[in-house]
Amino acid sequence: MDNPLEPGMAYALALGAVSFFFAAVWGRPLIGFLRRKGIGKQIRIDQPGSHQFKTGTPTMGGMLFVVPVLVITGMLNFVDLLGMNAIGQSTLLLFFCLGSHALLGAVDDWQGIKGIRGKGEGMSPRMKSSFQVIFASIIAAILYFGPPQWDYVGVPGFKDFFRIGPLILPVTVFL
Repeated sequence: MDNPLEPGMAYALALGAVSFFFAAVWGRPLIGFLRRKGIGKQIRIDQPGSHQFKTGTPTMGGMLFVVPVLVITGMLNFVDLLGMNAIGQSTLLLFFCLGSHALLGAVDDWQGIKGIRGKGEGMSPRMKSSFQVIFASIIAAILYFGPPQWDYVGVPGFKDFFRIGPLILPVTVFL
């Protein structure tokens, strides 16, 4: 019987399993470190009383999942630069996407901890949305103007892709 997984799919699943393993191993020490350093949620006064139990809950927990993925992907891209073809260049854009949004989330959490806008408040929704649109615009421009110059979309239920030209830019940014 043939292997039902393509080599690329098996490779991606293996990397996902390795990332999960690292997240599981370093999860408890990370949460302990965040608690010891007092890096926890500050609940706003205007929140319902039922939310008060969240006070002190460790925040920045996204690091638990993001750091292993970024470290493994970064190492594989470095190995690729040495000519060992461990991973394709297609992961660089995903690396930027994950890293930039993770950084945005970390800054938002940090501002919430420090209470820059008020107790328990991080970045304003307008500021977060602005950064997300900027990141998405960079990603859309790279997809459209850089190799492989994608200007098509797939629609569920249709076999063929649809070429939409420059409309790919707003579609990519806002979807």
